[in-house]
Amino acid sequence: MTRIAFHLAPALMLVYGVVRLIDGRDGQHGPGPAWTVGHLLFLGSLLLYGLVIAGLWRRMPGAERGRARRITAGALAAAAAVGLVTFVRVAIIDIVVGLRAADAAEKSALADRYADVPAVLPRRSTRSGRCSSCWA
Repeated sequence: MTRIAFHLAPALMLVYGVVRLIDGRDGQHGPGPAWTVGHLLFLGSLLLYGLVIAGLWRRMPGAERGRARRITAGALAAAAAVGLVTFVRVAIIDIVVGLRAADAAEKSALADRYADVPAVLPRRSTRSGRCSSCWA
């Protein structure tokens, strides 16, 4: 499965990008079928990248090549996994928001509500004091 993940993860990410371009042709992104399909592709790609990270870590030579290299590889794999988990969480929230929202305004409002929940998404403020989310 890891061998397939090395090829399928970037392919799904590419298809996600194409779907996002198609979704934005009307001047806004989501909610709707293209938003949901795109984010499902994104989520699938991210999950496969988890296999890629594990596969790369397993390919690291053992202790005979140096303890420092093994520790460095482990630390980098852990950092990649933390980043990956963060993006998986964001993709899931995007999917939920896209499925619940009827239009772009509701999508933005729902995204702001999720941003208000501690430890769900980081909150960014604009000069106006209104939360500016990545979905708006």
